[in-house]
Amino acid sequence: MKKTHFRPSYRRHRRQFFWQILAPLLGVGLLLGVIGALALAGSMDQASLWADTALIGLLLPLLPLFLIPLGVTVAAVVGMASLLQAAPSWFAQAQRWMNWQAAQARRWSNKLAAPFIRLGGWQAAVGRILRRKRPGKAHD
Repeated sequence: MKKTHFRPSYRRHRRQFFWQILAPLLGVGLLLGVIGALALAGSMDQASLWADTALIGLLLPLLPLFLIPLGVTVAAVVGMASLLQAAPSWFAQAQRWMNWQAAQARRWSNKLAAPFIRLGGWQAAVGRILRRKRPGKAHD
């Protein structure tokens, strides 16, 4: 049985692992250590400078996350502005038509509901009268 660590592909993998993963991690760690040592060795006047530098370093990777929604918003505003400039009469006509549709819907829903509301009122009135007329029953 062959041992895997003698195969060329495994040796190549170990070499790539070092240069692609370990070396960058160690380099960044060393760089952060040097920056931290310089920050500790510096005076308190430089603490604000290092704090600002660290804040920029922390926020820089997040910048694309905020630029994408900003770009979408700007594109939407520009698109709406050009659309409003191109077709204001269409929007006014569409708004008038939608207002007419809403008025028709209210009118017909009121007409359709009116008999049921009247019936419910009559039922409540009859029920109230019948409750009053029963002898021996306590009033509400």
